[in-house]
Amino acid sequence: MSRVLSVKSLVIVVAIIVASWFAWSVLQGPNTIQIHNTLTTPMLVKKTFISDAFEARILYPKDVKPGQEIPVKVCAEAKNDYVLTGLVIRAYPHTLPGLIVVEKKDRIIYENSTTFSPPVKKFSTMYRIRLPEDLEGLGLSIIITTIKPRKPIIVHLSEPIIVNIEVAGVTSKTSTLPLINKTVSIKLPSRPWSNLSISTDKKVYEVGEHVRITLTNKGSKTVRIKPSIPWVIRPYNPEKNRISHFCIYEPPRDDKWIALNPGSSVTWIWNQTSTWGFKVEPGDYAAVLVDIEIWVEGESRPVRILGGAKDVNATFTIVKSR
Repeated sequence: MSRVLSVKSLVIVVAIIVASWFAWSVLQGPNTIQIHNTLTTPMLVKKTFISDAFEARILYPKDVKPGQEIPVKVCAEAKNDYVLTGLVIRAYPHTLPGLIVVEKKDRIIYENSTTFSPPVKKFSTMYRIRLPEDLEGLGLSIIITTIKPRKPIIVHLSEPIIVNIEVAGVTSKTSTLPLINKTVSIKLPSRPWSNLSISTDKKVYEVGEHVRITLTNKGSKTVRIKPSIPWVIRPYNPEKNRISHFCIYEPPRDDKWIALNPGSSVTWIWNQTSTWGFKVEPGDYAAVLVDIEIWVEGESRPVRILGGAKDVNATFTIVKSR
């Protein structure tokens, strides 16, 4: 009986060692990794991206086929005093340039957004992406947001991590804007947000004051917008005229539409509280339209805007109480 128990114990120990070695090899092993299971055995390539605020490891298939479901693993660890507050991963049906330019014809085949509340030091997960049959290429965009949780909060602005993956039997096409010359004219895509404006009732507020945020339709057609609170609050750098990707406050996102008739407006009040419940510090901020759908009267369907609607923002400053 004791011999049987000893054999069983030995088997368990060996199983634990093998499992530990396998987990270690996935995270720390060579640049090409073989994952074995009963369904698929994709070759995963590992790339490491390092910034001042974090280190990220992206594991993805060496090559893919249209219609396939692929795994993509993202491991990120904040450095120094930074912590991770959010991650967004998007997949496009074409390769991406170093600086993403999204055209009207572009579409996103996969998107996953994760917010860490409270922030975390490490993050690791596997995403599974179903590819369409009409791939022209495959590009991944991964945006990682980090902060230093102190007073005032320091937000690290990082460029998107771009990963392009080879598609079997396809010559990759990179999404870029068309070249313009004197003999060619192009029709610019519609800008459904062009008649919208967002403003605040003041440019300077004392700590604790309510900020009145107003969205106005200056056009001649009715506009419908989703979600019902379409703006977020982001830090703003007036010296560089740059709005951060990090949201210091994001209202609850719903699936409801608001309608703005020509010349009408809607106003919200923000009490200077962050998403995490604490009062924001004095500094420069911007109210920005972000990740919305806009439907203009007369158009056949709404237009989805990922990221911020260009030029529809209001900057303001919060100062210490006198």
